[in-house]
Amino acid sequence: RRGSGLNPVTGVSNLLGSYDLGVSPVFLPGYAAVTDEQAWEKLENFWRVRLDRWPGRNVDACLSDQEAIKALFVVDHDEEIIRHVNRINQLDLVVYFGAYHNSFASLADVIFPRTSYVEGDGTYTNSERRVQLAQKKIEPPAGVRPLWEILTALARALGHNWNYHSAEDIMSEISQLVPYYSGLTYEKLTTRLGLKWPCDDLHPEGTDCLLAEDAGRRFQFIPAGWPGQSLAYDQEIQKDFPFKLVVGRSNYFWHQNSVMKRTFIPKREYNALLLLYPSGFVEISEEDARRLGLREKQLVRVVAESAEVRLAVRISRDILSGMLYIPYFIDEMIPEFLHRQVVDLEKNEEFFLPVRLEKVE
Repeated sequence: RRGSGLNPVTGVSNLLGSYDLGVSPVFLPGYAAVTDEQAWEKLENFWRVRLDRWPGRNVDACLSDQEAIKALFVVDHDEEIIRHVNRINQLDLVVYFGAYHNSFASLADVIFPRTSYVEGDGTYTNSERRVQLAQKKIEPPAGVRPLWEILTALARALGHNWNYHSAEDIMSEISQLVPYYSGLTYEKLTTRLGLKWPCDDLHPEGTDCLLAEDAGRRFQFIPAGWPGQSLAYDQEIQKDFPFKLVVGRSNYFWHQNSVMKRTFIPKREYNALLLLYPSGFVEISEEDARRLGLREKQLVRVVAESAEVRLAVRISRDILSGMLYIPYFIDEMIPEFLHRQVVDLEKNEEFFLPVRLEKVE
């Protein structure tokens, strides 16, 4: 039924578009499985090259294995890759493609400055499957090139002729390799406010409501309680560490904040948080704050088995009793023991850390 589906909010702009095109350890372009031999053959015939059938790995798996890689090519980055600084420093070669200077740039042996989202052409696919055309609004600085152009030049230097002359050429190739995109063209996207895939011969104007006509693929919703209710842990640990700490994003901080700090409203709100909580904060429910006699901005120790951190209290109606929340919007404020917990969270493993609060006298 219209309006009753799921719309996942991804952590990165165009993340869905990347998955559509096979930027995933488990999918080829168009969500073909990496075990699909026909899908591999289609790509090989189109590109006229033999492809290795290696299974994919995510960032954490690649960098945790000391023998997996010797070189790293990174387009922008997020928190996960920064957590592997020691391993990255051991690699033979680190190449970075980015539009902004950030903490990863200091790790790179070679930096290729690339155009930002307002300095070049391309498409973005948002979380409702809407493919939208982004067109150049300003000229980039001298020497700054679109990513596709840099990669095409690198391929040429390595003896491969990637016959791309514009972002539109790449979109044309995508439409030939990804069935859901086969009806998309720059001409269509220029005259419409985006089109939702599947956009093909059967759906030339896109598909507004996905799976509406396929009952076999509809979601079945099952009533369930809040998952934290089932998160029991050792009673002895619970005695010493009665709170369940969860770590996540802030409204005005996204990954390493390279773009957010250059966007007026998020930058303003982010700076306001820094003024109010210069050492970071831990959110606690009104009920627990009242029970412990804690006041707004009071300094406390958040103590886990392995380490502790000092933060200011932020009392919130959004937090359930027995829970604590720390947004990792200022990386240097959060010690290493929380980084491990964030990795577990992103792997969908245990997503809380037993802690206790202590007043700082």
